[in-house]
Amino acid sequence: MPHVGDIDIDVESSWISGVFHRVHVRYLDNGAKQKKPIRSAVKLLTKMNRAVRTDDGGEGFMVGAGYHFSYAGLIEAFKGVSKKKRRIDTRDQAAGALHEAAKQFDDIFAGAQCGWEQLRDHPTAAKYGGLPACADASVNLANPAHVDVNDAHRSFAVWVRFMPHFGRVHGHYFLFPHVRLAIEIVDGLCVSWEGRECAHCTSAPTQPVRDGDGLGSLFFSLPSDVLRAEGRIAEMQAALRARAESDASVYPAWEVGGSVWGKWYPAMGDIHTDRWYRATGTVSHVGDGVVHVDWLREAGRGRSVSELTLAQANQMLVHAGRVTPYSQGGRSGARLVGRKVSVYWGRTDVLYVADVRTYDEESGEHEVVYEHGVVRWEALDSACTYNVL
Repeated sequence: MPHVGDIDIDVESSWISGVFHRVHVRYLDNGAKQKKPIRSAVKLLTKMNRAVRTDDGGEGFMVGAGYHFSYAGLIEAFKGVSKKKRRIDTRDQAAGALHEAAKQFDDIFAGAQCGWEQLRDHPTAAKYGGLPACADASVNLANPAHVDVNDAHRSFAVWVRFMPHFGRVHGHYFLFPHVRLAIEIVDGLCVSWEGRECAHCTSAPTQPVRDGDGLGSLFFSLPSDVLRAEGRIAEMQAALRARAESDASVYPAWEVGGSVWGKWYPAMGDIHTDRWYRATGTVSHVGDGVVHVDWLREAGRGRSVSELTLAQANQMLVHAGRVTPYSQGGRSGARLVGRKVSVYWGRTDVLYVADVRTYDEESGEHEVVYEHGVVRWEALDSACTYNVL
């Protein structure tokens, strides 16, 4: 693999003193074959796609590529500019260029022990054609220091010069200002860093950039909202399977105050397609052959109430948090001690994994130790929705 060299630097966290994270730096040589596909992808994507992060006070511009969590509550591809502006280029061309560029990232970062394989092989990547779910492309970007609090993984970026024969663009740096680390941005700079923990930014060049020239970059990471949305979809699919596999005689009836999940389609034309997300609601009325559900929609888009017949409810709804089949057998009691479970917390609408440590026969409660460190006594057999893992 042609490159000039690799450098590993330990950078202290911006949040916790004394905690360090690795920054991996590689400089590709002038003739490195990886540059051309990345350069082509940056040019095409910045011409086709709409700008993002337009209000952060920076210079240059950045466009989204790949997928993101949209205002509709769905995981969708970033929208391009109008067909008139993008002329003969198509979305297929952009996707092909992004795929080819991702192969170069694999060539650059694989084996460097900086986390690329985990991002490349993440389940979201398989769904989106073997790519990390989110990419950004930029040109002459300069921005304020920030921490990527909405990312769920390390970040990977490669910078390329559009007209490398003009020489360096002086004064352009990738910075970790809290530790006074400056990495000069040149044609073929490759960096992997922990953007969730270490504040970083890009400085503006100190010399004018010729027309048609510039420093472009391609960036891959995994947004946490995409990861959460994928997890919610997977949980809904598991809950639907659990309902189908449960004995109808033991699947609980709908009760007022109970939490339920359902598929939410943003538009009528989306019904019977894969354009849906998991919505959470509370049963507000059961009687006269109907079930009312008060839906609390995501991302602050307000509430909506559905009136369903009992048959519709039995077909469309599932009990929130139940992702394994119901079965005969009554209370689990001491049989759960030593088992791993996932417990549904209705207030946060999240399943949390825990180990069952002890059981108190008098109270009927289990002592559970959650993965995030919280220890609680839970009435698993009566008050909680849980799944044995």
